[in-house]
Amino acid sequence: MTQPATLHYAGVDWATRTHAVCVVDQTGAIRARFEVPNTGKSFTGLCRRLAKLKVAGVAIERPDGPLVEAMLEGGLKVVVLPRGRSRRCAAAIGPRGPSPTPPTPTCWPTCCAPTATA
Repeated sequence: MTQPATLHYAGVDWATRTHAVCVVDQTGAIRARFEVPNTGKSFTGLCRRLAKLKVAGVAIERPDGPLVEAMLEGGLKVVVLPRGRSRRCAAAIGPRGPSPTPPTPTCWPTCCAPTATA
């Protein structure tokens, strides 16, 4: 009997110069955390990296733009969070330790990863 693939979920904190990315598993444990420059070339690499990490879906607050287009073209499922939702999630979860892109938190596992499957 084969094991089902472990799925991961990503959250992208969009920014003008550098995007912060956090990948979590189904339990909310952080599996990867990194930054990507805001360039078209880096978007291709991001899509490949997320595919390699078996990311099932990506949450982002921005509904459009080259980054979102690249993820959609790369076959990733993109979920747009309402503006401010990630901040409310972060406030509800509390401090998570130092962030690679202060002062904006980069990862909120319980908001990015579903808690149950339908």
